[in-house]
Amino acid sequence: MSTFRRVFEIGLPFVAVAAILGAVLFIRDHLTLQVAIVGLGMLALEVGTWKLRQQVLTNKRKDLALRAEGDAFLRQLRELHAAAMAMKQNDSAEHHRAFEHARDAMRQSFERIIAMAGKTDAELAAAQDLSGEPQRIA
Repeated sequence: MSTFRRVFEIGLPFVAVAAILGAVLFIRDHLTLQVAIVGLGMLALEVGTWKLRQQVLTNKRKDLALRAEGDAFLRQLRELHAAAMAMKQNDSAEHHRAFEHARDAMRQSFERIIAMAGKTDAELAAAQDLSGEPQRIA
């Protein structure tokens, strides 16, 4: 993470709280200014909560395919856990099939992650063009 991103991510909530407190404690005569500063401070706090800073500070990563596959793997991990919990609660053939399906999907995803590791999106696209096979990117 770049230094600017780190400072922005850590510093924004502190600046927002300081602005809110400063407006409430020190600006008594100008109600409109006080409300505006408090509103902006609350908005700044919400920027972090809503994850809007990721859209304000765009991602400069070049390995988006690998990242997307990693995100898909994490979703599959949640599905595997849910299937295992369902199987624990009710040991039926349907729940076993759901668990097996989730496990197989994770294995396939893991193999794709291994194939993508260390390669840029451009390299993956070139390899896809050469092989003629479309690579699944979640």
